[in-house]
Amino acid sequence: MKVVYGHTDSIYVQIDSVEQAQKSIKKIEAKTLIMTGSDDPGSTVSMSKSLSKDLVNSKFVEVKNGKHLCSIECADDVNIALKNFIYN
Repeated sequence: MKVVYGHTDSIYVQIDSVEQAQKSIKKIEAKTLIMTGSDDPGSTVSMSKSLSKDLVNSKFVEVKNGKHLCSIECADDVNIALKNFIYN
């Protein structure tokens, strides 16, 4: 795996195989919030739940009626979920 681009809150990496990605994800121990909208066609609930299962210290939140821009469309729900995640 090699870093393609990174900045203070994200790192984009090039993964050579699905197997490599799965192994790398399972090594992440940081507290992680996986959140997606219930109606998001690009980052589906099933995709997000699967990712959450692979992360040992993660929480999954489904934003009801949210689409791909649920942080704008359902801002109150997203902010509440973020606050709960941070403070609990």
